[in-house]
Amino acid sequence: MRYAYPCTLVPEDGGGFFVSFPDVPEALTGGADRLEALQMAEDALAVALGERFGVSESSVRKLINPEHRSHIGQVKNALRVLGRCLVVEDKAA
Repeated sequence: MRYAYPCTLVPEDGGGFFVSFPDVPEALTGGADRLEALQMAEDALAVALGERFGVSESSVRKLINPEHRSHIGQVKNALRVLGRCLVVEDKAA
């Protein structure tokens, strides 16, 4: 499973970067440099998605962590909130 939330980094006049997410407009942040802005963006996205899903930030981090085994019902509900659906396919080799 792959989750992708592209972000936009805009250089600020006084230095640093402003970050926004086209698909999650409430996730806004910034940083002193590109690396810090991207790190802050991850946090802002987790908080914004937590608010959309009605769950904690830590729950969202577990859902988007491929190493964590999330219950399929949680994944299905999260995708529904985002206007997506879960499709499972079995392809013949």
